[in-house]
Amino acid sequence: MQPPKSILEEQLKKAEHLPIRLPWRIFSFSFIIFIALLAVYAGLEFGYKPFLNSRIKSLDQKIAALTQSINEEQQNSLINFYSQLVNLKDLINSHIITSNFLELLEKNTYPEIHYTGLTLGIKEKEVKIEGLSPDYEFLTKEMELLAKLPEVERIFLETSQYEELSKEMKGVKFTLRIFLTPQFFKAVAQSI
Repeated sequence: MQPPKSILEEQLKKAEHLPIRLPWRIFSFSFIIFIALLAVYAGLEFGYKPFLNSRIKSLDQKIAALTQSINEEQQNSLINFYSQLVNLKDLINSHIITSNFLELLEKNTYPEIHYTGLTLGIKEKEVKIEGLSPDYEFLTKEMELLAKLPEVERIFLETSQYEELSKEMKGVKFTLRIFLTPQFFKAVAQSI
């Protein structure tokens, strides 16, 4: 007689039985998605694409009709005019107005200081100013005033010499180099 089998042994000897429902559902769902994608592709390829091609042909015909309605001389003059407008816009946008700097200088100058010369270097973002001051105290005050401006990056006293300008007038001849911030020139170009 055979010894009794345990429940575990009996379960291990049985063949594994997988339900067929889950793979069949995945296959059905995938098939439905495939059919939907195929329908969308067919709709785009055989419906929307010919519609777009006919619209393109229609617009090309309208463009050709407009091209024929304007003669070549008018087209060339229109192209030249447009080119001039674009060049003018670029020129205006890159133009630097020195009057803005002169206005800034006028607002920030002591009445005792007199300027005799000004050189503006756009590329170097610097201004060279020559002038007269009654003494070194006013020259120093003017330099401090200019140095505090947000538009000024730094300022240097290039030359200064106390001299007798005439019998009644004595003073300091000076040359200042003022380096301006790049934003000052950008703001000037944008204010046009």
